[in-house]
Amino acid sequence: MYGFREGNYKRMKKTIFMLPAIFLCLRAAFAADPDISVTPSGSVYYQAGQLVNTTLTSQDAWPDKTWDQRAVLKAQLNAEIRKHVQINVGIEFGMLILVQPPVTGAAQGTTSMTNIVDPLIAQGAYSFGDDSQNSPLKIALGYFPFKYDASANNMGEYLFRSGAYPPFIINTFDDCQARLLGLHVSSSPIENLNLDMLFTNETFFKPWGDYSLSFVAGYKLKNVLDFGAGISFKDLLSVDPALRTPKTSKNIIYDDNGNVVTNGADTSYYTFQGTKLMARASFDFKGLLNSSALFGLPMGANDWKVYFESAILGTTNYPRYFENLSDRWPVMIGFDVPTFTIFDVLSLELEYCHVKYDHYSFNGTNPVDGFNADSLAGEAGFRWSIFLNKTFGNGIGISGIVGKDHFRPTFAISPWPGIDNPLSQGTYGSELLMENSDWHYALRMTYSF
Repeated sequence: MYGFREGNYKRMKKTIFMLPAIFLCLRAAFAADPDISVTPSGSVYYQAGQLVNTTLTSQDAWPDKTWDQRAVLKAQLNAEIRKHVQINVGIEFGMLILVQPPVTGAAQGTTSMTNIVDPLIAQGAYSFGDDSQNSPLKIALGYFPFKYDASANNMGEYLFRSGAYPPFIINTFDDCQARLLGLHVSSSPIENLNLDMLFTNETFFKPWGDYSLSFVAGYKLKNVLDFGAGISFKDLLSVDPALRTPKTSKNIIYDDNGNVVTNGADTSYYTFQGTKLMARASFDFKGLLNSSALFGLPMGANDWKVYFESAILGTTNYPRYFENLSDRWPVMIGFDVPTFTIFDVLSLELEYCHVKYDHYSFNGTNPVDGFNADSLAGEAGFRWSIFLNKTFGNGIGISGIVGKDHFRPTFAISPWPGIDNPLSQGTYGSELLMENSDWHYALRMTYSF
């Protein structure tokens, strides 16, 4: 994720005005060819939320009642050439405003504003077969969003929104998916079976530039059961092994007695590399009924659905900090509450993961307890969120969230919450909702076109 701060506001405006010109040029170039189509799409939204209770208030870092506001425009062009070649390009522009009340000893609060321009998608794909929407084999290359669990609304999607050493978890309000750069090969060899192979380059989390290899499979059994599994070899190939496994005094592995752990005659060091596993399933009770109504009331597409996802964030144990597999084993269960078409989605998600060091700052892979947060590790394991979404005619929609999840501050390495770099030093990048009394809310109004 790349962010251009407010000093580049003119560059942002220039890019916005260039998009219509690019679209008109594409339409003019391909208008005479009936086998080529170019379709624009996009959305604009305004979001406002508040951190009602935050763990770091006592550290004078992120006080309670901090407001997080943003206005974002997403624009995309989708081209299809003779039903086999798809080219998708898109970009997003954002204005982010953070309003903090006074902290201890301060006479007044602070207000910060950031303008950013980020890529949304830049991907080319070739689909085999006669139907690009149901292709038996598709090969794509570029920068793209990827989501393997259609049921997850906030938490979950662990395979690509987490780290192994150290273990951390990312979630993003109303954007429950990963953004990946690399090669994506997808296949549906038989009906209802989806297979994905992804060879991706790391753009969000340290060490940047390393390559990971992942495999994801999913199968739908009629309209009742949807299940899948995946494996990701994180940082399998490194552009610089010294960054993947830093050999510094701050990254040495010690045992519980303070002795250096060795591998033969060599000192052992922590590494960012690791193997992650994922399993998921969803069960839709509506598939057992032969009616689209219950008790005379119409059922929505997402009513009465129960879903689950779990992952192992690193299969290898290391002394001291990463000794127990249970500390790298998140489990999420969700339930789509029946609203009988009042809302499109009303979901409750619960998660447990005793990730002991997720709220720390890191120097290498060695956790540094900068906020004296060790006593919060037990409470940090439980998280929850309630998500709702409602779409109206003409592309208008509202969505909202309330809960204690993996919220991270807006102005970390990347200005987008949920894609912040958890390995940044200091307050930025740290989770803010650790104690059971911590929670936040946000409301978003969207217009899609």
